[in-house]
Amino acid sequence: MSYAEILLSEVKVGMYVRLPLSWWKHPFLRNEFQLKSTKDLHIIKSLGLGTIRYDPERSIIRISNHSSWEKGKNFSQEALSEGNSFR
Repeated sequence: MSYAEILLSEVKVGMYVRLPLSWWKHPFLRNEFQLKSTKDLHIIKSLGLGTIRYDPERSIIRISNHSSWEKGKNFSQEALSEGNSFR
């Protein structure tokens, strides 16, 4: 399983997701599951998360490999590894 971190706004019904929360902080039976309805999607969006992890291999729907959040994250990591500073 290789999870990708995506913006919450990119989450869709059919994705296999992993919630970064303790089991008592959400109403689902498990932290990892496939979103099967818009009701599940609305519940996840109400949890106040900025990003979420999803498994493209276990999902029945996929997004592009490079979300806008991932592009920004990768750019920042590359710049920092080269010793650049944004201050």
